[in-house]
Amino acid sequence: LVEILGYETSNAAPPMLFGGRAVGLVETIDHSDDTTRVIYFDDVGRQRAQWFRPVDLKPYCVVEPVMA
Repeated sequence: LVEILGYETSNAAPPMLFGGRAVGLVETIDHSDDTTRVIYFDDVGRQRAQWFRPVDLKPYCVVEPVMA
């Protein structure tokens, strides 16, 4: 899972938010140009697939660390 940070720069449809975050599933990584194909749901609930640059994604952590 990845969090989609920048969809505008990839000309992607706006992603649906889950708990305030846009989450997608990595389908494949193209090492020739360092892009990642992500499957996600757009803001109207349709399934989409889009190529994103690494700066537009970050690993998604379901549980946030708690500071003691």
